Amino acid sequence: VVDYPTAVAANSPLHYWRLGESGSPASDSAGSRSCTGSGSPSFGASSLVPTESNTAVDFSGSNSLGCNSFSMSGSTGSIEAWVNADTFPGASPKIATVAGIEAFQLRISGGSASFVIQTSSGGLKSLTAGSLTAGMTHHLVGSYDGSTMQLYVDGVLVGTTSKSGSFTGSGTFSIGRNSS
Repeated sequence: VVDYPTAVAANSPLHYWRLGESGSPASDSAGSRSCTGSGSPSFGASSLVPTESNTAVDFSGSNSLGCNSFSMSGSTGSIEAWVNADTFPGASPKIATVAGIEAFQLRISGGSASFVIQTSSGGLKSLTAGSLTAGMTHHLVGSYDGSTMQLYVDGVLVGTTSKSGSFTGSGTFSIGRNSS
């Protein structure tokens, strides 16, 4: 059995924040982009990844991690995160960004997972599916192959939708951001 960090590394990610530090900044295990804390997120929380001894970060809803001056583009890509929320933000416009930038991100709204992409052909598109349970750990993955968006919750495909074009985004890559 391959451990989780080894499995992630085998996929050659551009960035991989394990969030096992004792404080800010959070190091990028695959690239060179550290994320700094805003509002004092709590480092050292229990790991959300089964069989992983690495710690996690606890976000209160008023703090987050951010990588400034971040650029992301392409016609294919995936983004994943492990989450365990005490409660979920209400339905839109209250949205929690699990991870990402405006053009490519995972979100939670009203207890459902969302994968959002903004492409060159057709603007912003959101795929929302999969009911999440407060107090339980969930693994979220959003994947895009240039023509189809796919959203997985806990290893199960919960939604697909057509979308074409390449995505380009720049700004702050956020982890754990809560906005209204």
